[in-house]
Amino acid sequence: MNEYYPPFYYQSFETTGLDVLAYLASHIEEKGYAPSQREMMRACYLAHSSIRYQLSKLQEHGFIIYQHGVARGLHVTDKGMAALQARDARR
Repeated sequence: MNEYYPPFYYQSFETTGLDVLAYLASHIEEKGYAPSQREMMRACYLAHSSIRYQLSKLQEHGFIIYQHGVARGLHVTDKGMAALQARDARR
């Protein structure tokens, strides 16, 4: 852990970020394309800035990748799927 951030910072990202990731993965599996940020806002009960923050953190950690120049060009990586499986195993 980073000494500059309190422990709840990581717990917050782990829960909220993985909730966003789970919604993203399920939407892609169900419909074949990524949800819009507005759809993520409604499904996850988060503000637009929070969705953008969570997506940037998911990308930073390698859980998602953006396909530039493509609308709804978000993809969940193998690392992201593994994180979701690990989260589900803990529950």
